[in-house]
Amino acid sequence: MMDWEHVGREPEPGSYVAAKLNRLRLDQLQAITAKHYDIEEWREATSSIAEGRLRLTEDILRRYPHLSRRELETQSVSCVARRRSLTTAAHDDITRTI
Repeated sequence: MMDWEHVGREPEPGSYVAAKLNRLRLDQLQAITAKHYDIEEWREATSSIAEGRLRLTEDILRRYPHLSRRELETQSVSCVARRRSLTTAAHDDITRTI
């Protein structure tokens, strides 16, 4: 069993994992989305028992201290968002720099 091993190593160049796996954290993804869209709904789906949720052990959590249990247990994110107006986005950018 290689549970969560993909987190700790670089994928082979040109592999499916290299092409599909990103290194964004959940909070980063949400922040990037919120910068450009008004998030109306954000749902994180936790891995089911069949998908291995119960195999997440304390040893695995210790192996990846930079990742939270939430991040390691989340299977997918469903987001409903509305595109922000350019005026709102520009205002938020100005507010962040003050």
